[in-house]
Amino acid sequence: MPTKRQSHTTGRHRRNHSFLLILPVVFLISTITAFAAEPITLDADALRGTPIGLHVEYLRDPGGTRSHDEILRMDRLGAAQWTAAKSKSLSFGYITDAVWIKFSATNPEPKEKEWYLEVGYSHLDHVDLYIPTGDGGYRVKREGDSKPFYDREYRYRNFIFPVLQRPGTQTYYLRVTSTGAIRIPLTIWSRQVLAENSNNESLFFGLLYGILLIMIAYNFFVFLSIRDRDFLWYLLFVTAGLIFSSTLNGTGFQYLWPQHPWMNNNFIISVHCCSIFLYLFFRSFLNIRDLSPTINRFIILMTGIHCAAILLSLLVPYRYSVRFTAFSGILCVSIVLLISLYCLLRRVQFAQYFAMAFLPLLVLLFPTGLTYIGVIPGAFLLEWGADIGLISMMVFFSFTLGKKLNTLQLERISAQAETIRIQQDATATLERKVEERTGELAAAMEEVTRVNERLMKSNASLEMRNRTIENEIALARKIQNSLIPLRTPAPYISAYYKPMETVGGDFYDFIAVPGSERVGVFLSDVSGHGVPAAFITSMIKTILLQAGDRLADPAGLLGYMNDVLRGQTAGNFVTAFYGIYDPRARSLLYSNAGHNRPYLLSSDRVIQLQGSTGIAVAVFSNDKLMRANKRFENRTETLEPGSKLLLYTDGLIESRPVGGGAFFMYASLERILRDNAHVPCDGFLAELMTELRAFRQSESFEDDICLICLDVV
Repeated sequence: MPTKRQSHTTGRHRRNHSFLLILPVVFLISTITAFAAEPITLDADALRGTPIGLHVEYLRDPGGTRSHDEILRMDRLGAAQWTAAKSKSLSFGYITDAVWIKFSATNPEPKEKEWYLEVGYSHLDHVDLYIPTGDGGYRVKREGDSKPFYDREYRYRNFIFPVLQRPGTQTYYLRVTSTGAIRIPLTIWSRQVLAENSNNESLFFGLLYGILLIMIAYNFFVFLSIRDRDFLWYLLFVTAGLIFSSTLNGTGFQYLWPQHPWMNNNFIISVHCCSIFLYLFFRSFLNIRDLSPTINRFIILMTGIHCAAILLSLLVPYRYSVRFTAFSGILCVSIVLLISLYCLLRRVQFAQYFAMAFLPLLVLLFPTGLTYIGVIPGAFLLEWGADIGLISMMVFFSFTLGKKLNTLQLERISAQAETIRIQQDATATLERKVEERTGELAAAMEEVTRVNERLMKSNASLEMRNRTIENEIALARKIQNSLIPLRTPAPYISAYYKPMETVGGDFYDFIAVPGSERVGVFLSDVSGHGVPAAFITSMIKTILLQAGDRLADPAGLLGYMNDVLRGQTAGNFVTAFYGIYDPRARSLLYSNAGHNRPYLLSSDRVIQLQGSTGIAVAVFSNDKLMRANKRFENRTETLEPGSKLLLYTDGLIESRPVGGGAFFMYASLERILRDNAHVPCDGFLAELMTELRAFRQSESFEDDICLICLDVV
């Protein structure tokens, strides 16, 4: 069995014999191929900017892996499948292949001739021209928009290859690769004609971009003057269009960012920015938001899609994002044109100008887009269609904005004239009314004088009544002060009382239980404030004085008080706590009528006396309380030595900072009680009130405050 190497050697010998057999045929085919495209004659007429597309052949290299030597060897063997071009401008669209171009040129003169080859599309990444050297070899000149502009041999917006050709016919090869669309319009020039054409183009672009810059500056100053957003969106649209146009034809790379080739891809950003600002300008100018909320939301959606496309273009490969960009640009113009026609049918002002501006642009954009993707060959109108349509639209919009500005001025003048007329009518009407009102005012002044005299008499009467009321309140204050104990019955008990007004509804008293060392502690809070509440406290004091043996029974006392006050308080109710403290047994016998449960403080805890708080006094009769099983009941609590009992009204726990906030009960009360549990009762109440004033940030309170502290010794 032959080895792999032997098989390879045998095959090679066979191929050599086959090669010798078909060499004449290959030579014949290569001879025919060489003359498939007619050589270009480099005479004076041809070197005046003649397109040579019909004189070239092309070959697509999938993957772009073949070198020039391979192409040359295939060409000599007749294995290269060249295709004759059928149009003056080659266009292949968005492909990943490398494209090889072959053409021949004849120098009819007996001396060397200088000529220039122009590749008329400035967005090709790599363009390599292989020039014969005369010794059978080739030298290469490399251009492309992936290298800095100043590295070009001939500094021009398109790619220029200077060539010095000997007499006779020579064959040239051109290799093109790009991530964008591949268009290869080829033109030949002489030095003089190329320089003249370059100067003419510079003059044309200077005038063009000068006009656009003037439009931008004009609309900017108009915007600053009248603050109309239409002019802001329009100048941003023109700015984006200027960048788009300069990027598309290569002048931006030539003059604005020659050292930054990566900015040639801002074609994508500039097209999306044109679409964004065009949508915003269109939406604002025709007042789409009021015309149709649905169309308004659709325009906002499309604007968002273009913004997202700008961000995605930084992540998605250029060949995909540039296709989407071209499609979205045409779609934007189509949408605006359709909406303009809709607005025209709705007789929206200025809609006809939008339709007239966008229709030519759309007509030119479609074939231009087809040219870039290689569907149809290029021509002057098609290659420059986007620029021509965009610039004509900008100029048209400038006239439209000028017409709107003129309309606004006419409307303003008309409005001013109408305002002057209205003011004159109003002045005449006002003068008549002033005369009428003058007489009425004179009569009214006489009436006011009489009323003032009556008010003065009434004020004197009110002042006397106020003094009487103040005297009565002062008397009520003295009476209430006489009801409050002057001192506590024992040193281990302290009390504090502060009414919200001159008189209040909080009340406390100490009661000596006959025949023992026990001390009764009574604390009540009348709903409401002022004199009515103070009057009820005087009734409570009277009940305590008349209670007799009931003073030894807390529940019996509260039941008696409920029976007396029921129906006598004008709808007010009373919460009350009555407890009898036995210092020997350290026990507390108590009953609660809807009052706040007292705090029991020790060195390590702060709790409240357990059990039901009961029903307030003067709400229900004792019979109803009995039937509802809610009668007043006695409870007994044994107190630990060294502990402390705090009785209080709701003015303490419901105090809040001035301006609002949490109640004192939830903010810091328990912490303050725990921190001061070791302080004697008199100092304890003083420290508690200091903390309360600091918490409220005021010396006044929203309710009466009454505190009783009992130290268990």
